[in-house]
Amino acid sequence: MTMLAPPAPFSPARESWKSYMLRFNGFLEANDLSALPDNRKRAFFLCHCGPEVFEMAQALSEPAEVQKVPWATLQETLRAHYAPLPSRMVSRFEFWRRSQEEGETVDQYVAALRKAAAHCEYRNPEEAMLERLVLGLRDRRLQRRLLPKPNLTLKMVLEEARANEDSTDEGDEIQRLRFERKTGNPETGERPPFCARCGGDHPKAGCRFQDAICQRCERKGHIARACRASQPALHRQRQPATQTGFRKAQFPKPKRRETPQTTIGYISEYPCEHPLKKIHVTVLIEGSPCDMEVVTSSCMTIVSWKTIKAAVPELAKKQLTPQKVLLKTYQGYRIPVIGRGSFQVKFNNFVGPLQLTVVKDDRPSLLGLEWFDALGLGLSFQDDGIKELTKEFADVFNGSLEGDSS
Repeated sequence: MTMLAPPAPFSPARESWKSYMLRFNGFLEANDLSALPDNRKRAFFLCHCGPEVFEMAQALSEPAEVQKVPWATLQETLRAHYAPLPSRMVSRFEFWRRSQEEGETVDQYVAALRKAAAHCEYRNPEEAMLERLVLGLRDRRLQRRLLPKPNLTLKMVLEEARANEDSTDEGDEIQRLRFERKTGNPETGERPPFCARCGGDHPKAGCRFQDAICQRCERKGHIARACRASQPALHRQRQPATQTGFRKAQFPKPKRRETPQTTIGYISEYPCEHPLKKIHVTVLIEGSPCDMEVVTSSCMTIVSWKTIKAAVPELAKKQLTPQKVLLKTYQGYRIPVIGRGSFQVKFNNFVGPLQLTVVKDDRPSLLGLEWFDALGLGLSFQDDGIKELTKEFADVFNGSLEGDSS
């Protein structure tokens, strides 16, 4: 029988000592040499371990000769040199500080925990794994669901965490498909038809609502769902004439908007009906040009991680300041926030550091209200409702009405 080739010499830079010894023992087993006496195994090892390992074995065996050191003793001596066991306290410290990282699945996290627990010497490794897994989960909602449950097992936590990941992935896929349906195929650049009369995905011409009266702005040609008026129309109810002969106009009270303190203005990442109405400016962020949409719906200036990483390649997420703020699109989808940082900005005559918020994924860059003063941008408002009101009651607002001025 032809003997198989021995393993390549050990290289500390390329593999661990444990891996090399597994390969060496596999070589012995594959060639039916496992039953050899220890002195012959030692001889095989010293012949094939490579010059660096041989010299180290000689140095560690002094004053004895390496050929006379027992095989078991030689193995333990070399293991202690090339793969010293870490301190139990250090291993436990690393184990308990290991939390699930961004983008890491629960199975990957469990594998990392098992590796970290290898030298912790816990009496009940499964119980320690269970506790660290639950406490280290990145999804806080899942964590809050698991903590109150009695008699939790590692199997139960893994099943629920995997199911939670599957449902999250499905939700992200549905949102992606909806976004593509709104914006079209990014590869071909084609967009589906969009009807400005009803908001449907058909051409505007021939829409059955072309003669409809909007219940929001009371104009003809569209319905309330697709109305682009800045605010609801001022609905007036007819009232009996007063002593002065004029009816009293009544306006609905504005509804209070219950908004959590961590929620800022809603941001739309979908294209509007008239793209030309969007205002874009090019701003230099850390010397790199960035196309930004000027928006008034957000007080914050927002860029994606992909955008800021392209401008500052050496930037790490941990360098950003954590920010407890809730961002949503107009459709109610949550936008994950990575953090906030200060970056050098140049626009027209302005040069200086400005704060901006960084979000996940690849999203449009939005120039919010917080940069307006620094960049010299201003706002002007046009309220169609007020203009219509002053036009209808012109004699009241122009001072020509006769009667009691008190």
